[in-house]
Amino acid sequence: MTMRAQTQGVERRIAAGYALLREETLPDVAVRAAEQAILDWLGCLLIGAEAPPALAIAAAHSAEIGSGVATCFVGPSRCYPGLAALISGTASHTLELDDIYSPGLYHPSVCVMSAALAASQLAGVKGDTFLRSVIAGYEISNRIGAGLNPDHYKYWHTTGTVGTLGATIAAATALSLSEAQVGHAIAHATSMAAGLQQAFRSDGMTKPLHAGRAAEAGLLAARIAKAGLIGSSDMISGPVGLAQAMSHGRDISNRFDDLLQDWTVTRSMFKRFSACGHTFAPVDLAIELKQEADIDPAEIQRVDVATYATALKVAGISQPKSPFEAKFSIPFGMAATLLGHDLTDPTSFEKLHADRSIAALIPAVHVSEDAETTAAFPALRGARVSITMKNGKVHAGYAPTRKGEPANPLLPGDLERKFRRLVEATSRPQTATAWMTWVKSLAKGAELAPDALPVSQ
Repeated sequence: MTMRAQTQGVERRIAAGYALLREETLPDVAVRAAEQAILDWLGCLLIGAEAPPALAIAAAHSAEIGSGVATCFVGPSRCYPGLAALISGTASHTLELDDIYSPGLYHPSVCVMSAALAASQLAGVKGDTFLRSVIAGYEISNRIGAGLNPDHYKYWHTTGTVGTLGATIAAATALSLSEAQVGHAIAHATSMAAGLQQAFRSDGMTKPLHAGRAAEAGLLAARIAKAGLIGSSDMISGPVGLAQAMSHGRDISNRFDDLLQDWTVTRSMFKRFSACGHTFAPVDLAIELKQEADIDPAEIQRVDVATYATALKVAGISQPKSPFEAKFSIPFGMAATLLGHDLTDPTSFEKLHADRSIAALIPAVHVSEDAETTAAFPALRGARVSITMKNGKVHAGYAPTRKGEPANPLLPGDLERKFRRLVEATSRPQTATAWMTWVKSLAKGAELAPDALPVSQ
């Protein structure tokens, strides 16, 4: 059977799935999960809006900020929808604290929610439609990401590629596209989907831009399709379409069989460290072992970390030269944690990347591949850690997956504490409670206009 025959119809299945998600009654479990994810996204967005990537984009578009129907989180508080999506997506992906759908190797919120809010404000709809847009974007794009990966992740940043499709579905929901129109939108979005893994390997700002560009492109795709711009019918499944070009022709058509039965929005992984998620399981174990054994870092002889192959490829930087590289360094995370530093502080890497005591301990950290955790990836992101002391004593631990995954969830209240910690690190800490109240009011039809949001307070 040819690749074309295998994947034929996936575009139609996506459009049909969109139509169902736009009309069907949403279960309470999906709505509550979406609210939780929106709160997490907002925390990342509000602190990221004060970071250099978002500030640079805003400066480049300064003449376009100050008027429009959408919220500009950099300020002044208004801009046009496409720019709003670009800034919000970039800002919320900057600190590496945004949620993950692990089977898809994908950060859905930054693309989906940034496009959903801008589109909802453009359409003049209320909070319940925004919620539906978010859920629709998650349910379609999470399945696409899981279908294309892990092959896709070798070269492509799923958040930039699949995120464009998620943003399109979210925007289409808010803008009330027909099933036929969303088919055209998906075609346009697929052709614009981009984001290379090379951005992970340099001290630049391109990686968060992937998320912003995905949100912007997804909104654009929905808007032009609604206006009548016709798209190709097989941009995903065609012989030189996305599945072939970006994922060795993987068949993703059956990924939509359980739509409306299984809600992937309920299975987001929420991050507690402002770093690459591939570093998390080893750092989780370092925290636990240090607490259990009262480890004196001065007495450490050697630290062995065995984890899955992708973690070594993406986060194996042994001598990070910047805060950005430190976030992608298992040795740095281990050394900092064993020295007692708190990596849940969103400013920790900026403060610590040049710390000499961390640099002195990093050479003692040795990383290698563990076959069992590689086999379990991407569904699980585990690690084994062994800490050998100078007196010969060994402290060892194993984590099947990182903290924050559905199989190893954060404790109740952790997400609200994370949200407050992030907002309190911004220039407007007093807005935290107002934002939490706003999120809880979305299902009841909260107002979305820029003046109604706490960012304008």
